[in-house]
This record gives sequence, structure tokens and C-alpha cells, in this order.
Amino acid sequence: MDFSNWKSVPVHGETVFDYLNQNLLKLQEGHNDSLPNLRSSPSILVGSDYSGKYSKTSYLVYSFLLTSINALSAWESKRLEIRRRVFTDSRRMSFKRLSDNQRQEALLPLLEAANDLDGLSFSIAINNKCANPFPGDYPLDLSNPDFEAFKKWKKKVLVKAFVTIHFIGFLLAGLSAEGQDVQFTSFAMWNFSMR
Repeated sequence: MDFSNWKSVPVHGETVFDYLNQNLLKLQEGHNDSLPNLRSSPSILVGSDYSGKYSKTSYLVYSFLLTSINALSAWESKRLEIRRRVFTDSRRMSFKRLSDNQRQEALLPLLEAANDLDGLSFSIAINNKCANPFPGDYPLDLSNPDFEAFKKWKKKVLVKAFVTIHFIGFLLAGLSAEGQDVQFTSFAMWNFSMR
């Protein structure tokens, strides 16, 4: 029986996924507890967020968090306790507004609580000069009648969607077990601002 937390993902060719797969396997060999065991949970929760969408930024950053329902429940209890103890209103925790005294006071406890969250936080930055990381102009063949609905999508949106799908699929392939449920949400659902 395999007790590793990351199972090797079959990857074709030398791609970023092959590189990640090999390095995650090496990480696990040297530090067995460095990756979460999400296979024992009935469900994996996947959250995502994105930054760098403005033309002045150099990189588009894709961030993903994979965790379990039990781990998220433990995080939620800590988050609510920090909110109750530090915030006097329903303000959002924002790294852009850390000049606020309550946000400064909440920052370290929130980061410590997040550090205890059993899961994988994964971010990748793609240079905006790399307009399309897929071969060809689009991530799929838009002349195929099966993809008719995608013809109306803006190219940037389509590429972003397919980059997201590829990375989430890769991470799930390495961390999940057969028969697990997968639930998707945005980071806003886990935001520090929720009451």
C-alpha cells in the first residue's frame, strides 16, 4: 500500500507539469510530511484566486489552496475567534490596507492560523509577455464543432480558464484518491471578512 501523500502524475513530454511532478516527488522523499494527506477526507476543497490582471503588472499569479472539510472547519473556528477578539466591525482583512491598527493586530494571528491549515497552498506566476502558454493561438482547436461555445470567449479569458483547469487538474491528480468529491470555491468564501 502506498502511504505517500503525492502520487506520481503521468505527464507526457517535458512540460512544467513534468518538472513539478518530479520536484514534488523529490520533496516528499526528503520530507515525508511536507505535503498534506488529503486522501483520507471524503471531500477535497479547492479555492483559487488570481492577481496581476492589470496591464501594468509584469506577472499574472494563479493561486490555489487544496484542503479538506475537517481542516477548513478547524481554520474557520480560529478565524472567527480572531475576528471576535480583534475586529470591532465587519471590515475586510486586506494586505493593501495594513496601515489600519486592527488589521495590523490581526495579521500575525491570522497568518499563524493559516499556517496550521492542513492543505497545500500553491502559486505560480506567469510573465504577461507569455501571452499564451499553450501551443498554437488558443488552448484548444476552435474549429472543432464541440468547442463552438468557446468561440465567443475573449482569448485572454479562455487562456486563463485553461491554465486554471490544467493546474487544478494536475494538483488533484497528485493529491486525491479515487471516489473523493471535489468542491470548488473562491478564496472569498474563506475570507477573513466573513462574520
